[in-house]
Formats: sequence, C-alpha cells, structure tokens
Amino acid sequence: MVTIPIWDSNQKRPPERSPHLEGLRSGGLYASRASRLPGGGGYLVLPAKSAAHVPVNKPARYNLCLGGSIGRFVGPGQVMNSGASGSFTLTVDLSALPTPTGLVTAQPGETWNFQAWYRDANPGPTSNFTDAVAVTFL
Repeated sequence: MVTIPIWDSNQKRPPERSPHLEGLRSGGLYASRASRLPGGGGYLVLPAKSAAHVPVNKPARYNLCLGGSIGRFVGPGQVMNSGASGSFTLTVDLSALPTPTGLVTAQPGETWNFQAWYRDANPGPTSNFTDAVAVTFL
C-alpha cells in the first residue's frame, strides 16, 4: 500500500495545525485516522476513486479534494466524533467501500482517496474538510 497525502492546492504543504487525515492498512481492513480536529464534533469520512480540487464557498477554510462519485461512511459506527482529543480512527472493511450506487471492493492496483467532512464554527457556522489522502492498494 502506498499512501500519498493530498491537501488544499493553495498550500505547498499541509499546515501543521490543519485538520489531518492519514491511512493505515492491515489485511482486509483500512483505518482512517484523523487528528488536529475541532473537539467534540461529528465527522463523515468520504471515499472516492478520483482526486480533484473543488473550491468551497467561504467561510469554509479548506477545499474538497475529491472528485467523481463520492461515497460516505454512514453505516453503524461509521459516523465519527472527535471527542475531547480532537481525533478519531475509522476502520473499514475493504470489501465494503461505499459509493453512491452501493458497496464495492477495493481491487489491487486501485487508488482510493479519502477525506473527512465536518461542521465548523470558524469564525461562524460552516462546513469544512480535513486534508485528504490517496491510497493505492497493492
């Protein structure tokens, strides 16, 4: 597995304090771990096979980095909360990645992109995104 960070194209590197998402794989499971998040909020992890740069209206601070058909991890236990630590880990079965038309299995050689969406109050109520990560499954 190869993990490639993706971030807002206006940045040369992700800011040290920006909401961060990374991925880990073990056997048939994939874990998305997010950190540096506003505490206590709800988060949806979004998977897509395409990366993109989609500017989001202000006051959101970060852009959508996914393109094409975007799924949502909304099954039991998949809507995450960052709690007081400002972090979470979502472990998913690679044979059940959500797409708009149903669940699919990640195939060897495919690259999937992951990003988390959340509500924010920076400075007023808005939606926001973590940085994104591209994962090629070997």
